[in-house]
Amino acid sequence: MAAAVAYAFVPLPAMAPLGAGRSPYALPVAGRPLAVHIAERIAERRSGSIRFLVHDRGLAAMQDLLSALAAYGDVVANAADAGDGPTGFPARSGDDLPLRQPWHLLSVQEEILRDLSPGIADDAHVEDGVQLEGAVRVESGARIYAGARIKGPVFIGENVTIGNNALVRGASSLAAGSVVGFCGELKNSLVAERFGAGPLTFVADSVADHDCFLGGLTRLSNYRLDGGDVEVLVDGRRRSTGRRQFGVILGPQVSLGIGCIVYPGRHIGAGCRVDPRVNVVRNLPAGHGASLEQTVAVTPLATTASKT
Repeated sequence: MAAAVAYAFVPLPAMAPLGAGRSPYALPVAGRPLAVHIAERIAERRSGSIRFLVHDRGLAAMQDLLSALAAYGDVVANAADAGDGPTGFPARSGDDLPLRQPWHLLSVQEEILRDLSPGIADDAHVEDGVQLEGAVRVESGARIYAGARIKGPVFIGENVTIGNNALVRGASSLAAGSVVGFCGELKNSLVAERFGAGPLTFVADSVADHDCFLGGLTRLSNYRLDGGDVEVLVDGRRRSTGRRQFGVILGPQVSLGIGCIVYPGRHIGAGCRVDPRVNVVRNLPAGHGASLEQTVAVTPLATTASKT
C-alpha cells in the first residue's frame, strides 16, 4: 500500500501582524478559513491518502479547524517531521502561488474567487437600485443599500452591511459582520470578521485582520507617486511586493480615526489606535498609537463700530 503523501502547514512569521492571537491559516477567505482552501486544493490534485503535518502552533491549537482539515486527510498536530512544504497555495492552473508574505494573500484570494458561485441568500436584503455585476455571492443576513455597486468576483459574508452608494470591486472578500459605509470604496481587498469602514473611506489592495475600524474619510493608499512597485519593510529590510498597487496590512483590533491617511506598504500592529487626521508614514508596532498635537489660537473677532 502506497504511503500517504505529506503536506506541512509551517509557521508563517512574515505574515505578522496578521494572525496575532490566532494562526494566519485561520484568515477567512470567501467564508472559509485559508487552511481549508489549501487542504481542498491539495485533495483535488492528489489521489490516494494525504497527511497534513501541522507545525504552526496557532493552527495546532484550533481544534475546530483541525477537524475541518480532517475531511481531506489525516491530520498530525504538532508534527515532528518536516513534510513537503508548503511551496505555496495550490493553484488549479499554472505554478503554485507563493504563500509567505501578507501581499501573497491577494494573489491567493484572486485564485480562490475564480471559482466563486454567484447567488443571494434568501434572507439577505438587497434594495432596489443596487448594481451587481459579475460573480457576486451575498450570504445570509447581509444588507446592501440603494445606490451600492458590487463588481465581482466579490464575496459578501453573513451580516455584512454595504451602505448607500458604496463601491466594492475587484477580487474582494468581506468576512462576517463587516461594514462598508456610505460612499465608501473597497477594492481588491481581504478583510476579516467585523471590519468596519466609515463613510467616504477608501480601502484598496489591502489585508485587514479581525475587528478593525476605519473612521470616515480614512484612506488606505495603494499607489506610489513614482509608479514603482510598492515595498514593505520586513525584518528591517525593504522587500518589493512585486505589485504596483498594494495598500496596507492591518493587524487585529486596529482603530483609525476620522480622516487618517496611511501610505502604501505600511503595516499597523495588533491593537494600535491612530487618532483623527494622522498621516501614517511608517509602520506602527503592536499596541502603539499615533496622534497629532494641535495648537489653537483663540482671539476676539474684529468689530467695526457702526455710525448712527
